[in-house]
Amino acid sequence: FPRVIRDLGQRLGASARAEVVAAQFNDRVELLNRLWARVTIVVEHPDPEDDNGMLRDQAEGHLQAERPDRFALTVTKLGDMYFYLGSNEERYWWIDRLSDDHLALFGRHAEATPERAELFGIPIHPLDLMDLLGITPLPLDAAPIGPSLEGDIQWNESGTSLVAEVPARWGVRRVTFDPLSMEPERVEMLNTRDEVSLVSTLTRYDPIRVRGRGVPGPGVPERVEIESPITGVRVTIDLFDAENRELSERAFDFDALVRAYVRGGEVIDLDERARELASDPER
Repeated sequence: FPRVIRDLGQRLGASARAEVVAAQFNDRVELLNRLWARVTIVVEHPDPEDDNGMLRDQAEGHLQAERPDRFALTVTKLGDMYFYLGSNEERYWWIDRLSDDHLALFGRHAEATPERAELFGIPIHPLDLMDLLGITPLPLDAAPIGPSLEGDIQWNESGTSLVAEVPARWGVRRVTFDPLSMEPERVEMLNTRDEVSLVSTLTRYDPIRVRGRGVPGPGVPERVEIESPITGVRVTIDLFDAENRELSERAFDFDALVRAYVRGGEVIDLDERARELASDPER
């Protein structure tokens, strides 16, 4: 059936097809502008003492996201908050309470660079994490869908899924999605060297509950598997009780979070640290 749709689409105007597909995709994610869910998280990463070994950690937490720039992923064990990955309109941050000395790293979106992202510990722009959940729209001015594998929206080689390549904050975002449901199946973030920095696989879609709306909303993935080909780290996030609802303002208040969770620990300004390193490389 997808092949029939593809063949029909090739007989239509190319630019119109691209705009229609992007608009349909965006209609689906319109009610995913906010996302709250309970999560379980499994992190697998290479064992530094065993070249072929992998270490595995599991925890629980909550995920909160509100487009375009509010994101919060908390990681807890036995009710204690261990890690907090977040962003708001101005800043992004990572709070580590697992170490003896509590630590917070933060930077400003306006000053974010790939080099500062490496200091932060992720190979993409912090706000691109929402893209990996498949809940962000596509630009409506995407290039036409070509009859072959050309253009910014195209068919995959098997003719079963559509692939959109659109600009990311650094590099390219490549989204593979179902042509009927418009649900993303895979999201890849490519850096400026055209390397895949992170890739997410999205499965087990289930309708989101929208507060104040009598009918279910669009589907959200109940499982998100994120892998970094560069570092070998794999993260599996299972989402439960997903809702579109009002989110806590405190979840995105970095200063309040530092007062609550760092309490005398070290707070590192990544932008200031990067300027210090640039002026004195031996530091």
